[in-house]
Amino acid sequence: MNNAEKHRDNEGIKAVGMLIRAARLKKSVSQQELANECDVDLSTINRFELGKMSPSLSMLFLIAAKLEVSPKDLMPD
Repeated sequence: MNNAEKHRDNEGIKAVGMLIRAARLKKSVSQQELANECDVDLSTINRFELGKMSPSLSMLFLIAAKLEVSPKDLMPD
């Protein structure tokens, strides 16, 4: 993977994180509440939202379900 591809991947991960955060805030759910609902550490949700870690597909679906949004709403165009 070249640098341009890595940059695109990083931007995609950051975009997913921003969408997770926006959906969470819209529901007035704290990071800790979402972490508890998803059975993960608070730091995991924080890393997702900051774009430092990408959620697995199954985790993305779980987060979407807990936030009552479509998984598609958590994926950039």
